[in-house]
Amino acid sequence: MGRAMYKIRMVDASDDEVADTLADLHRLTFFDAAAMPQFDLGA
Repeated sequence: MGRAMYKIRMVDASDDEVADTLADLHRLTFFDAAAMPQFDLGA
């Protein structure tokens, strides 16, 4: 079985398009079970 290769990198959450994508992914993953994080805080 082959290994999947993934790259993990930091993104600029102050970019509106990136922030919208992060919010969409969070909603699709957790539905209403988790509060929306503040993506522009932290690293």
